[in-house]
Amino acid sequence: MLARSRIKDFMVSEGKLTTVLWVDARRDLCTVGTYFACVMILCTVSVAMAVLVLNLHNRSPDAYAMPAAVSCCAIMIVVVVVVVDL
Repeated sequence: MLARSRIKDFMVSEGKLTTVLWVDARRDLCTVGTYFACVMILCTVSVAMAVLVLNLHNRSPDAYAMPAAVSCCAIMIVVVVVVVDL
């Protein structure tokens, strides 16, 4: 059996020539759109994290003093992320 055209088929209904898009073509377009959206989100998060890490890495300890509460919270977040048992 020959595969149907995935782009367009024509049919006549009620005397009018109409174009029918098959479900497979729409599903493929949705899959491609979802893929590109995920790639764009991952690129955005990657760039934002790189900027944040480089900003924190290049600070000098003399110019910026971290408050004790922020230091404690940062350490606790690292403990949770790394899964360290205290």
